[in-house]
Amino acid sequence: MRTSTRKIRIDSMNIAVNGYFLAKPKTGMGQYVIHVLDELLQDPQDDWSIYVPSGYDYEYLPEHIRKHVVVKFPGWLRKDLIQQVIWEKYCVPWFARKADVLWVPYQCLAWSDSVRTVMTVHDLIPWRMPEYIPNKKQAWYYDHLEDVLEHVPEIITVSEFSKQEIQSVLDRVTDAITVVPLASSKDPEIGVRDAIKHEKYVLYVGGLDKRKNVIRLVEAFADMAAEEPETHLYIPGNYFKNPLIPNIPAKIRQLGMKDRIHMLGYVSDEELVGLMKEAQVVAYPSEYEGFGFPILEAMSMGTPVITSSIGVMQEVAGEAAYTVDPYSVQSISRGLAKVLGDADLRAELSKRGLVRAQEFSWERTARETYAVLKG
Repeated sequence: MRTSTRKIRIDSMNIAVNGYFLAKPKTGMGQYVIHVLDELLQDPQDDWSIYVPSGYDYEYLPEHIRKHVVVKFPGWLRKDLIQQVIWEKYCVPWFARKADVLWVPYQCLAWSDSVRTVMTVHDLIPWRMPEYIPNKKQAWYYDHLEDVLEHVPEIITVSEFSKQEIQSVLDRVTDAITVVPLASSKDPEIGVRDAIKHEKYVLYVGGLDKRKNVIRLVEAFADMAAEEPETHLYIPGNYFKNPLIPNIPAKIRQLGMKDRIHMLGYVSDEELVGLMKEAQVVAYPSEYEGFGFPILEAMSMGTPVITSSIGVMQEVAGEAAYTVDPYSVQSISRGLAKVLGDADLRAELSKRGLVRAQEFSWERTARETYAVLKG
């Protein structure tokens, strides 16, 4: 009989992961799971199985993550909501049936009543903003997701604000929810200047949908533009017609600001980092977020931040950002004028931001996530 040379770890676990978003590395949830796994799998003390659907490219993953990836062919070629539902509701629980714990790093239908399940819930946008549910199929999905979220035994969320939202909307017990903050997903060392056309500019970073509040930012910039005649506003991101996306180009034309407000279209990560590092200020007056990556990203580069005085934006920024009322064009306008016109204030915000950003790291996120998984 052969004798195994493997060392048996009494406290080791078999941890299964729903790796669906590894197929979408450019998304916020894709970045989240990549960064956390990157930290957890440097020298793992447990047996990890990261289940992913076939038909996607996973070669971009570093070797220490990729060697734990288990590609499963689910038997279809379509890439839509039906595929996602089958993967989450049936495939993942079956693949994880022998695990000690199943980690689901985003809110979805993947949970098992036979395996201890820990799910990360990032935000409750579909419940707080039902207009973000575009059709009957999505409505069906979120009806079933609400049932899952009410029954999954343990939840990780990304901020105290989101914890309060989960408690309020889903009536969850407090001790079943653990707050594990996120960190900046941008590397300050990779920045390039290709997209920079002017020496002085305000930068917006984020999506273009209406909760991001870009229209009020555009109106606020136009309102104070005469006070800062050399300053421009840059808005990266591909604009396209969608019920959830306001007509930003039309608003810019209406205000006569085509020479001062610039829609940049797609920019690479390297260009975006370059833009963030060189900006006078990053403005992020969002109305609703689960966390708010751009705040930390800008702070980690020493760039002053203007953000909302409500919700998680205040929680993440602390005393390190200049806050404004996101529902008031006048408040945003005054904030822009104040920060742009005061070099000492910008220097102070830069210093505070660098200190604040150091309180958040992916090592911390991974360590606190692992503590929940270990139970």
